Amino acid sequence: MKWIRIFDSISVATSTISHSTSKLVIIGDHRICVSNVNDQFYAIKDSCPHSGQSLSQGKINYLNEIVCPLHGYRFSLKHGQEGDHKCKDAQTYQVRVDDDGLFIYI
Repeated sequence: MKWIRIFDSISVATSTISHSTSKLVIIGDHRICVSNVNDQFYAIKDSCPHSGQSLSQGKINYLNEIVCPLHGYRFSLKHGQEGDHKCKDAQTYQVRVDDDGLFIYI
């Protein structure tokens, strides 16, 4: 496992992924939903554990959860925990932001 740079700077990251939105990022075989909440970035596996639906197509709610667009399952962006315990939790990835950019640990 290693840190992979996704964006060269925080300004590029925030201009690409605006507040309360998500974007699909593909790194090798990994499909990752990267979300921005108040300039805090989160990375979660892009596949809903319940249905396989792309989480990057979902909305972020007021609890900082990504909501699956198919059945409405809610996953914590921080921990991946499903809000109602109806299915498995989603896999999350560590995110690091520094002077060299935004990185995801894969």
